[in-house]
Amino acid sequence: MYNNLRNMIKSYDSQWKESEKNIESENHGCIFQYAGFWRRFLAYIIDFFILTLLKLSLTLTTFYIIFKAFDIQLNAGLISATFWILGPVYFVLMESGPKQATLGKIASGLKVTNLDGNRISISRAIGRYFGKYISLIFFIGYFMMLFSPKKQCLHDMMSSCLVIRKNQ
Repeated sequence: MYNNLRNMIKSYDSQWKESEKNIESENHGCIFQYAGFWRRFLAYIIDFFILTLLKLSLTLTTFYIIFKAFDIQLNAGLISATFWILGPVYFVLMESGPKQATLGKIASGLKVTNLDGNRISISRAIGRYFGKYISLIFFIGYFMMLFSPKKQCLHDMMSSCLVIRKNQ
C-alpha cells in the first residue's frame, strides 16, 4: 500500500515537472507569472467602476447637449447604444494598446499577452472580449482558470491569450 502511494506521488510529480517543461518550451523559454483569480477579479471590479462612471458621464453630457441644442426628448435607444459600444471599445483598445492592460489591470499589476508574451492584435482582443460572453455561461469559463496550468479562462484559451503579472 505504501509503495503504491509513493509510486503514485512520484508519477504525479514527474507529470508536473513535464508540464512545466512544456509550458517553458511553448513560450520559447519564457516562464510567466500567471495572474490568479483574485487579482483578476480586483482588476474587473476597478474596470467596472471606471466604465460605469465613464458611461454615466458620457450619457449625461451627450443628452444635456442634445436636449439643450435640439430641444428633443431623451431617447432610451441612444443610452443603450452608448452602454453597449463603450465596453467593447474600452477593453479592446486598452488590451491591444501599448500598455496591454485596462486601467483595472494596470492598477492590479497585470497585462494581457499572446502565448509568447507579446502584445495582442486588435482582432485577438475583439475575440477575447466577445469570448467572455461564452465564459459567462454558468461562470464555467471563469472557473476553468482554477484548473488550467496557465490560469487561463475559457475566453483566454479561445483567443490564445495569457494574463500575466506585469513585473516581468
